[in-house]
Parts: sequence; structure tokens; C-alpha cells
Amino acid sequence: MGPLELRDRGGRSAPVGGRRVAMLLARLALSPSEVVPVGTLIDDLWEDEPPAAGGLNALQRLVSRARRTLQEFGGDEAGRALASGPGGYALNVPVQDVDVHRFEHLAAAGRRLLQRRSPEPAAQVLREALGLWRGAPLAEFAGTGFAARAATRLEEIRLSAVEDRAEAELELGRAGEVLAELHALSDAHPLRERLAGLTMRALDASGRQAEALAAYERIRSALAEELGTVPSPQLRRIHTGVLRGNAGRPFGAADRGGPGAPGPLPGPLSGLPQAPGAPVAPSRPGAPARPVPPVHPARPVTGAPPGPLTRFVGRERELDQLAGNLRESRLVTLFGPGGVGKTRLATEFAARAASGTADPVCVVELAQLSAGQDVTEAVAAAFGLHDTPLLGPPVLGRSRFDRLVASLSARRVLLVLDNCEHLVADAARLAGRLLESCPGLRLLATSREPLAVTGEVLQRVGPLQLPPSLEDAGRSTAVQLFCDRASLVQPDFALTPANTAAVVEICQQLDGLPLAIEMAAARLRSMPLQQVTARLDDRFRLLTGGSRAAGARHRTLRAMMDWSWELLTGAEQALARRLSVVGNGAGLETAVAVGADPGGARGPDAGPAPDDVVYVLSSLVDKSLVQVRETASGEPRYRMPETTRAYCRDRLAEAGGTERAEAACTAHFLELAERAAEELRGPGQPRWIARLDTEHDNVLQALRRCVERRDVETAVRFGLALSWYWVMRGRYAEANTWLDELLALGDRVPEQAAAVFTAVRLVLPAPVDEDRFRGIRDAARRARDCDAMARHPLLALIEPKCWLLVGEHEQLGASARRACGHPDPWARATGRAALGFAAEAAGDVAGAERSLREALESFRGLGDQWSTSQLTGMLSRFHSLRGNSAEAIALLREAQGAIEQVGSADDLSQIMIRLGVEQMRAGDHDAAEVSFRDALRGPHCPMPEYRVMVAAGLGELAVLRRQPSIARDRFAKAFRLLDEAVFDRDYLRLEVLCRLGSLELAEGDLKAARLAAMEALGLTVRRNDLSMQAAVAELLASVVLEEGRTEASARLLGVAAALRGTRDRGNPRVRALTRTLTERLGAEGFRREYGEGRRTRQEEGLLLMVG
Repeated sequence: MGPLELRDRGGRSAPVGGRRVAMLLARLALSPSEVVPVGTLIDDLWEDEPPAAGGLNALQRLVSRARRTLQEFGGDEAGRALASGPGGYALNVPVQDVDVHRFEHLAAAGRRLLQRRSPEPAAQVLREALGLWRGAPLAEFAGTGFAARAATRLEEIRLSAVEDRAEAELELGRAGEVLAELHALSDAHPLRERLAGLTMRALDASGRQAEALAAYERIRSALAEELGTVPSPQLRRIHTGVLRGNAGRPFGAADRGGPGAPGPLPGPLSGLPQAPGAPVAPSRPGAPARPVPPVHPARPVTGAPPGPLTRFVGRERELDQLAGNLRESRLVTLFGPGGVGKTRLATEFAARAASGTADPVCVVELAQLSAGQDVTEAVAAAFGLHDTPLLGPPVLGRSRFDRLVASLSARRVLLVLDNCEHLVADAARLAGRLLESCPGLRLLATSREPLAVTGEVLQRVGPLQLPPSLEDAGRSTAVQLFCDRASLVQPDFALTPANTAAVVEICQQLDGLPLAIEMAAARLRSMPLQQVTARLDDRFRLLTGGSRAAGARHRTLRAMMDWSWELLTGAEQALARRLSVVGNGAGLETAVAVGADPGGARGPDAGPAPDDVVYVLSSLVDKSLVQVRETASGEPRYRMPETTRAYCRDRLAEAGGTERAEAACTAHFLELAERAAEELRGPGQPRWIARLDTEHDNVLQALRRCVERRDVETAVRFGLALSWYWVMRGRYAEANTWLDELLALGDRVPEQAAAVFTAVRLVLPAPVDEDRFRGIRDAARRARDCDAMARHPLLALIEPKCWLLVGEHEQLGASARRACGHPDPWARATGRAALGFAAEAAGDVAGAERSLREALESFRGLGDQWSTSQLTGMLSRFHSLRGNSAEAIALLREAQGAIEQVGSADDLSQIMIRLGVEQMRAGDHDAAEVSFRDALRGPHCPMPEYRVMVAAGLGELAVLRRQPSIARDRFAKAFRLLDEAVFDRDYLRLEVLCRLGSLELAEGDLKAARLAAMEALGLTVRRNDLSMQAAVAELLASVVLEEGRTEASARLLGVAAALRGTRDRGNPRVRALTRTLTERLGAEGFRREYGEGRRTRQEEGLLLMVG
């Protein structure tokens, strides 16, 4: 509380950085561990002055600065706390580590203790909460909207906490300790009735009754003049207590609700306007009360909130939200699927409200009513308004509704209508009429669909919170509920490391649905935990052990689902059945393809017409059978909870519609995958990558169905359509698995398709041994011999890659030229890129750059962002070799932008590592460090191969900064990470060895430097990697110079240029070495020795390096 401040575990403070960084951290800290959308952050941080181009780049730069601030203060772990998530950013810190949320938690806990008549612990907790208050929250950002809103809310909570603490102190007989504070607050808030009541009670307890009565007169006058209203019944009761001399007594001094009782805790009914016709207290002691119009005498309420049989778990935020909604609106509907806990939430709220007020709180259970029964009669009965007895006088001309209105119109009442869904029209009509006629009424409804009454506030009740990981299981409300209910049937049950995984799986399989979780926990009476977990696939037979005290529809999971099902129309049932075959949510297009009946079919099993699907879906959302969320593209996406989907699958099987629905689903996703395969090679690439990412699980489910049913033709079409997507997205393990599955279908796979699958599988990154080497060569020959490239453009990339991997450069060139003659423009562009690879392999640097540049222009023309980024990154190397770092960095930034368009995290990591290396070569060490560290930041953990390269890059950076101990630690880390690497371990080891050699050289250990270089050289020979051989030659040139062999050093520099095809003018170490050699040998002597090395062949150059 107070200004923003960062502290470590030891309480040490840190500078936050610039104002905008501080604003970002403050905004994220208000929602810890929750992803705050990018749009929200931009709106909150820049408000009416958004930065250019929508602000995304500015926000990303701001996030990078904030991460550096955290990292500089708390190390890498602290920097990682600011994480990116789906569509936004989150500050991943425990809620209790943010004082705002700890304050709110303690304030709420103190209030609950006070409500339970535990004033001593309540006072202690509230004092701790208020002790966190260091001043006005976020005062340094007072001019910004988000800070002002948060500060207003927190100030209100603080004021309520002060009132609660004062209430607790009064109950403990400590009126003198709080009186001065209450006086000051009452002066600052002259219209706050609870403060006035507490002040009056404190004055009365201190023997100062006259001052207490004067305080009442002040607020009575202020309310009349400022608001045109009168004091609340609670305040009037305190006034009466002062007159009687017992307003200051603690709990128990007078009967509850009597005139001497303390003022009620602020609940959902406090602060509501007084109902017209309510009695008015005397304006001064001894004065007669002003006349009031007659009101219907209050009757006893028979529908009081039921006492709970089990502990209420979680949902504290929902209770707070509900209280706020009822303060803002007189009608709130809790809606959500069956079994999600709407009734428990409503009755818990009602029970807490009833404990904090003398006003009536009535719960009316409508589930027992059937269609056609009178809802008004049920509500009237709950308020004790029964029919006129036979012997009593009739009340002519007055209906049951009239009598209900007469009873409620002059009172402040909270009415809960529970389970309205099967009588939704009748309940809505009654709610509307009552709210119009009874101004003091607040109405809370629970339903599986909204009432659709004007002024209704909808509060969706979702499942309980599921744990994001096993480590977080204990903080999950779903897990807490399971453990609580399990302990009722097994008193010694507790969450342990041994059972955590099983408990989490149960909660996840049951979608966090409270009713299902309680039934699963009840099964522990007769089954061990592991057996319950294993039987979840048959959940509707397993979960039949609900409480006998519950209503029939809540005794089994199937009964609960049956209740919802019977409320659906025929079209809604048909669509719900068919959507159950779509496992990972559906867009509108998918819902139409799978669920509609295009021909206008009729009958009980007919689905909706295509144009009607969106309306039927909307109705299913309203009835809580389907959930909807908006995707990043703004499109709605519909999803069934797993339990609902399992139920609808059973219903689909009963109706005999499974085969048809699955066929429609497979056909739709095949069409989508084949369309995407075309679009991924053109300007629609970013959109279609996003779409395939969204539909990924659905597409694989359709592919799996085809493979399992031996539908070879469809399975092959799926494989061909997805191969390029798998490569682009780096889904290598997935691609390898599915391509193996497809090839296992045997001779039924067409030859050319089999050639594609084999070649793609073998070029995926993996350790290369002799068997794999032969397999790659055979795959390339097979693809060439059956001319698979002619039918499948993807092979214009894959076949040349195979020849390059096995070092057959002549075949590489021939394959590239075939691709250049392909009718498909994307294949032709890929062929030109392959010609560049062939030229570079032959040492023709100029030819390689020319071909790659031509390919780049072709890909730009096609709109292929992914290929553009790859080639832009490759071309940056040629500028780097020429010493043109600025152009190389510009190209890498362009590649970064292109990759960000298609959202490939692994490719972005690769670009950021290249950028870091180039910035290091340019001498910008700070920027290089930022790039290396940014390479490891993303929505998921980078591949171990990238972590090796980052550790090696940071090690080299430490060498350049003359920090040898840091460098050695980072190289050691890189070597350790090599054990986790799956792909290209030899190349990664080479990179680390060359950098380690530079460290040994800087420390003067020539023997260690030579050993590192020799080990690296052996790896380059095995790989036939000329570029890395050149890097080793340059390292050895420095070693032999330190050994005193100046001429040999110059010759080795020439060997490096020969191997690479050009001198590396961008390498600062090579430039320094060249200057030193020129000074020692003279310009002519250097040219002579360098030229001799430049003219050597590869074999001779290797001998020079070994010697």
C-alpha cells in the first residue's frame, strides 16, 4: 500500500526504474499471476495518448525494460516473473507477496471472524491488515484511470476494515481506544451511516449519551438535506439504544435484533434506500414520531437460508463480486452449468447476509415445482402468506401477488429464487413485477440460463480453479474441495506428494465441477483413490454416490445432466449431440459443418439449418451447456466441458448418429487442413498458422480416427496437408510420430506420398548416425527417382535438404535446378534458395548470396513470411562477413519482425541468438546480452539446443568483458545442457569448444586452447562443415601466434578464408589478429603468407591446422 515499492525476501528495497516501467509493474501487480490482455495494458498505461502503430511494440519494449529491472534486482528468476501469456502479460508472483491482495485477504478474514462473533481474533487480523497501509495507494500515478479506480476501491475497503476493527474493539469493551479515530472519520465522511452508528455506540459506552444523540442528529440532518432520505433502520435502532442507555453494550448484552443490539455488519442489504412507508424515528429525544402510513404487518419468514452441512470452500471472490453486483442492481442472476455450485454460492451468500442484518432474507427452492405450478404461490408460502383459513374472513379483491406485494413493499428484503431454469418464463415475469412494486426488494436468482429481465446483472459461475501444475495443487480450490469432502469419509485423508497427481487428475477430468468432485470424493468410502482415477472414463456409472439429502437431480452425475437435457429443444439437443465429436472446441464454421442439416431435415433428430446454428449455439451458451470465448482474432469459439461432452456423446450413440457426425467432422477438418497447406505458402500464412494452431487438436483427432480405422486415403491426405505445418511450427516429435504411423500403413500408401513422408521424417532435427545418414540418402534417391517433387511442392525444399545433409553437392544442385523449373511459384523460389545452398557448399560465396537474394525477393512477392525470415537471417551472414554489421543487424531485425507475424517461438529464439552474436561482433555488448536473454523468453521453455547457444554466447560476452570466472561458469553450463540436447549435438559442442578456446587463450593457457581447438577440429571433419573448420583455423591462428609462429598464423588465416570462401572481416578478433600480423610481417610479408594459405585445398589446410 502507498507508493509502488519492490522488496526482496529480506525486505531490501530496489529502485523501480522509469515512471512507465513502474506503471506497468503496478498494473500487473493489481492482478498477480493473471494474464492482463495487451489491449488493456495499452489502454491503462497510455490512456488517451496511445503510442504509434497501436502500441504493441512500445509495450514490448516496456516489458523488456521491466524485466531488466526485476532481473537486476533479483536475478534471472525475478526477471522471469514477468511472463508473456495468451494475448498479454502476467506478473507471476504469489498473491500473498503483493501487499494490496494480502490487505484484502486479511480484511475479508477479519470481517468473517467478526461475523462469527470472534472479536478478539478479528481485531488482531484487522490490525495486521491496516498495518500494511503506508498511505494512499499508487499516489504517484494519481492521474491515471487504472490507479484512480484501484485507489478508490482500496480506500473503500480500508474504510470498511477500520469500521470492522472499531466494531471488534467495541465488542471487547475498548470504546476509549477507538473514539478519537471514529470522530475523525465521521467528520471526513459525514454521510456514512455505519461510522455514525459506531461513533454513537462508542460515545454511549463512554458515558457520553448527549454527544451520541447529537451525532445522530447531525447525520439525520445531513441525510435529509443532502440526499432527501432518512437514517437506516440499523442506525435508528442504535439511536433507540442510546435513549435506553444500552447502545454501547457488546454482543449478548441484548437480544439479537433488539434496540440495544450493535449495528449490523455491512452486508448486501446495507446502504440500500429506505423503502417508502417505513416508520420514521423521532427527530429528537422525547419528541413524538412522525406519522407513517400503515403497512402490512411483518410475517415470519419460513424460507430462511438453510444451514450448511459441509464447509464452504473457495468462492470468496465470487461472494465479493455478488455483493457488489447487488449493490449496483436489484436483480442478479447466478448462471452456469448444472453442478457448478450456483445454489451453494447463493445460499452461502444469503446465510452471511442474514447473519449481518435484521431484514428478511428468504430462499425459495423452485426445483421441486413442475411446469405449470404457480411460482408466486411458492414465494408467498416461503414468506408465510398462506391461503385464508376456511373460518377466517375473506379478503375480497386481493390476489396472492397483491398480498405478497403488500407484505414486501415497505421492507428491505433479499429474495433468492433458486433453480429457475425449468420455469424461467414464469420466474422472469414474477421477478419483473415484484421489482416494479417493491422498491426495497433485492432479488438473487440461480439458473442455467438468464432470466432476460430488464436491469438483470448476469454473474456467470464457473468451475472451481484447477491447478496449473502439481506444485500448485494445494492452492487450487478444486483440490481443496476434493480433500475436504474426502476427509469426511476418510478422516485421515490429506493431500500428500504420493496422492497429489491422482487428486489433480480427478479434478481436471471432472472440469473442476463441484458436484462431480464431491461425488468422486464420496467414492473413497468404498474405493481406493487410484481406482477412482482409473474409472473416470465411465464417470456416469462411477459418480452415483451423491448425498441422499440432496434433491434427486443432484444424487447422480447423470441425473444432473438429464435435468439440463430435458430443458433443451429438439434442435438444441441435436446440435449438442453432434458437437460432442469435436474434442477441442469449435468455431462457428465447424459447428455448421458438423451440426447443421443443410437440406432442412425434419423429425426429432434433425439438426438446425445452417443459418440457424449461430442462434442455437447462443441458446446452448445461455443454458450453460456450451461455453464461449473470444479468440485473439475476435471470432467466438464454443467448447463443451468434458463432462458435458461425455454425456452428449452417450446421447449421440443412443440416437445412432455417431458415424454420421464423425464423418462430417473428419471431412470438415480435412478440407481445412488442405486449404491451410495452400495458404501457408502465401500471404494468408499468419492467419492460417493461427487457425491451424487453434484447430490443432481437432485435426489430429480426425487423423487419429482415420489411422485407427485404416482409412488410408484420408489419412494420407491429412499427412500431406500437415507436413509443412509441422516443419514450420517446430512440431518435430509430433511429425515424427505421425509420419511413422502413416508409413506403417504399408503398400496402400501411394509411392510419391511415401517418399514425402520418409524424406520429411528424416530431415527433422535428430542425432545423425550411420544408419540415419544412409536413410537420408535413400530417401533423397527415392524422392528423385519417383519424381515426387512434381506432385508435391514441399519436396522442392525437402529433397535438396536431404542431399545437403549427406554432402552430395552435385545432387543438391541437380535437385535445386529441378525445383527451379517447377510450375508452382513457391517451389521455384525454394529451388533458387537451394541453388544458394549448393553455391555456398562449393565455396562460391558471391553465387550463394546472389541466389539467396533472388529467392528472398520471390518469397517476399509470394507473401511467405516464414521463408522470408529464414532467408533474411541467412543473408545477414554475408553482410556480417564483409564487416557491415549495421546492415546485418537490420536484416536480422527484419527477420525478427517476419517471424513475429507468424508467431513461431522457436524460430524467434534462433533469430534472437543470431542477433546477439552480430551485436557482439559489432561491439554492442549490452544489446547483445539483451538479445541473448530475450531468446529464452517466451510462452514456453525454449528447446535445450537454444539454451546451449545462449549460454555459449553469454560466455563469449564475458570473455570480451574480461570476466573469466563468469565466462567459465557459462561454458560449464553450456556443456551440462548438451546432455539435454536432442538435435545437432556435434555442432553445439563445436560452438562451445571454439568459445572455450578463446577463453583459454585470453587466460594464457595455450595448451588448453589448442586442446579445445583440436577437439573441435575433429568434430568439423566428421561433419564436413567447412564454415566451422574456418572458425577453428582462426582460433588456431591466434594460438600459434602466441606460440611465436607468426608466418604459420598468417597462413592459417588464409586457410580459414579458403574454407569459408571469403575473409571474415566482421570478426573483431580476426581484424585484430590481421593488424598484429601485418605489423610483425609487414604488408608484403603478410600478403605472401596469407596468400599461401588461401591457395591450399581443404586436405592441405587440415594438415596445416593439425601441425
